[in-house]
Amino acid sequence: MNQINLLPKEERKTQGVTDLKRKLEIILILLVAVFVISVSSAFGATLYLNNKLKGLVSEKDKLEAEVKSLSQAETKTIYLRNRVEKYNLIKTENNEIDAFTTFENLAKDFPADSEFGQLIITSSSISFEIKIRSLESLAYMIDLILKSDKYDHVFINNLIIQDKDFRYVLVLSLNTKQV
Repeated sequence: MNQINLLPKEERKTQGVTDLKRKLEIILILLVAVFVISVSSAFGATLYLNNKLKGLVSEKDKLEAEVKSLSQAETKTIYLRNRVEKYNLIKTENNEIDAFTTFENLAKDFPADSEFGQLIITSSSISFEIKIRSLESLAYMIDLILKSDKYDHVFINNLIIQDKDFRYVLVLSLNTKQV
């Protein structure tokens, strides 16, 4: 059926305007669709990033707590290491005191005509210089040291024979027995 348009020609819609209107409506619909998709995507991205941020903040808090725990453990470890070092220092000093006491008890029996020079005591050895007037006193002192059973090794580092007041100058090193 044919359409009859009773409107005057000036008021009639032309086919070009109708097509333009339709194109504009399609463009507007597309723009609204793009806008809705963009807003939805932005909203979804915001939710996703917000959840991810919460997870990262939670992980950061957990790591900070772990770092704090490790820092406390490190502090305790340093404290314990310092205590062990002090204990070892005291133990070494006690070993040196024990070595000196042992040597002092032995030296009380040294011949009366002997005189000590330099004395060096460590936790594991005693080195000393002794001046003796007679060969018999020298032999007696060496025999006394060997029979004492307090030392693992006895080293004669130097023996000097002089013609002055003290005829013999002996430098010995004694390695203490480790218990």
